[in-house]
Order: sequence, then structure tokens, then C-alpha cells
Amino acid sequence: MPITIILEGYGAARRTTTNGKELVSGVAPAGILFGWSGITSVPSSVELVALTDCRIAQWAGAEIRSLVAIDPAFALTAIDSMAY
Repeated sequence: MPITIILEGYGAARRTTTNGKELVSGVAPAGILFGWSGITSVPSSVELVALTDCRIAQWAGAEIRSLVAIDPAFALTAIDSMAY
């Protein structure tokens, strides 16, 4: 999963449970980074769904993982974001 920033528009974080139920955990406005789970070594059950027309930028999770490994402040930002 790529790390995604919403540049314009709104998206929602949606998770699909093992029994197929879709849960929306929040709405993300422009400026929000999404997809921190992409830096982990396991697949995520969360996806970003556009609620309006959006403009986004994305980075491969593996690229961001290498940055997290060498930058403790960035790693804490990622941890805090995932906990949120």
C-alpha cells in the first residue's frame, strides 16, 4: 500500500472485516497523510476511498520504510499517526 497525501478533496478510511462488513473509521481532508500501514511488512485491510474528486500524491511504502528506519522523529510521526 502506498503512502498517500490528499492534496485536494476528501477521502475516507475504510476497512473490510473478514466477514465482508465495511467500516469507515474517519474522513480525511486535504493535507492528511494516509496509508502508514504501508511501511509494515504485512498487508493492510484499510483503504482510502475518495468521497469527492481528489488530487493525491503517493510514495511506495518500501521507500518510506527505509526513511523510517533512519529517522527516529519520522518513525514517531508514523507511529502516532497509526495509533490515531
